[in-house]
Amino acid sequence: MNNTKQVKTNKKEDTREIFSTFIDYSEDETNYIINYLLDNGTEKEDITEETIFQCKIEHIDFCYDNFKNEFEKYCNDKVLLLTGTIGLWHGEYSSGKLIDNIQDLWTLMSNYDDIKIIENSNGRVFINLYHHDGTYCMEIRQLTLKGENYFYNKLDGYVDYASLKDIEKLSYTSYTKNLNYCKNTWN
Repeated sequence: MNNTKQVKTNKKEDTREIFSTFIDYSEDETNYIINYLLDNGTEKEDITEETIFQCKIEHIDFCYDNFKNEFEKYCNDKVLLLTGTIGLWHGEYSSGKLIDNIQDLWTLMSNYDDIKIIENSNGRVFINLYHHDGTYCMEIRQLTLKGENYFYNKLDGYVDYASLKDIEKLSYTSYTKNLNYCKNTWN
């Protein structure tokens, strides 16, 4: 099974952040929000730390809704394979999951405290889900025609029929390909 680790890179150009729930507490971000509120009619005395924090949360919610809409359109008819590791308080385990309904991905993500999704320059999309016990680090790949044939013929098109052995076989590059979400969505 592929052991996809949380992506860390020294070069910013190597990855592109697609979405994150992490709140930016930088002074630049705070000043940007204050100026935005002032430009849109909020009185300076009405701007509190709570107001600024609420704006940051609303911005994350807005970005998440946009991401979900775009990703659903892009992955609408695709069968996806998630492979990587699940980090828990008592260790890290290899894991994999087939997804043929994008709602299953949203359900998986809703069980975590924070989310970070990135794509590297080769079109590989990684999802890191953080919770109090550890981190779920997975790569999202799209099945190739050969992978879809295996999925529909061997597994009868049911993701629940996939064993760990099936997931491992599908993780080979002849059965999957890079998602290339950013490249194909935003050019």
